[in-house]
Amino acid sequence: LAIRITEPIITYQKEKIYRKAQSISSNSDAVKIGITGSYGKSSVKEYLASLLGVDHKVLKTPENINTEIGVADFMIKNLAESQAKYFICEMWAYRIWEIQKLWEIVEHDHGFLTAIGTQHIWLFWSKEAIEKWKTEIALSVRNKKGRLYANGDGNNIERVFSTYLKDASPISYGTKKRNQAYSKITKVTEEGSNFIFTYRGDEYNISTNLIGSHHVSNLSWVLAFCIDEWIQIQNLESALMNLPLPDHTLQIIKKDSLTLIDDSYNANPDSVKKSIDLLSSFEGRKILILGDMLEL
Repeated sequence: LAIRITEPIITYQKEKIYRKAQSISSNSDAVKIGITGSYGKSSVKEYLASLLGVDHKVLKTPENINTEIGVADFMIKNLAESQAKYFICEMWAYRIWEIQKLWEIVEHDHGFLTAIGTQHIWLFWSKEAIEKWKTEIALSVRNKKGRLYANGDGNNIERVFSTYLKDASPISYGTKKRNQAYSKITKVTEEGSNFIFTYRGDEYNISTNLIGSHHVSNLSWVLAFCIDEWIQIQNLESALMNLPLPDHTLQIIKKDSLTLIDDSYNANPDSVKKSIDLLSSFEGRKILILGDMLEL
């Protein structure tokens, strides 16, 4: 009863915060970038901020602040005074319509769809619903005539592109040759990865401290975005070898003769499979420890 009585007041206060954040965004000269997907959001946000930050001032939503009220509050406190050239916003939805609300608040110029998987299916009830609501990030991009980068490695991606993203003309990226921004891994060690990145007819030999095909795949759209922003890849060599990762994301910890790969952050079936593929490329005896995962 108390919740029912106070709900209109809380809703009014929230909408007031949303409108204030939207007004600040509308008056900001920053290039606004929205990132969503079933997984990979936090990682690629850090990659993008690191590479853009080599030459420009960047503002990003911190840690896991990615909901409507969290993003709006952060924008009110930081965006107007930041004088950043780029504002990177991570967007996550707990239920339908939230991505739409977020893009109405942020009004992002460009968008990134990292992946569509079965993670959080218990919130949306079906994979089709996940596809429908995650792809809402394309609406602001279409309205602002910006660029949408979407992961093209998924098995269902052709249907997603043709059904939900057709009007947004997405730029596909990944480690499969069919993608417009394509990365071919040539070497993977415990220290990092080497790969050939192809985009808009040009090839680049890239070395990075990241390991695993899913990290290289996500780095593809970051590199594509930098190229589209006229940033020279040659100037990013040092930053590419020192990209930050969220804790517990393919984190390599060495102790005596043992190597521990901690990949316990935000686990989902797709990333677990890719991590196992990576583990299989290493020498020696391997022990796999799995925690609970509702989607399995």
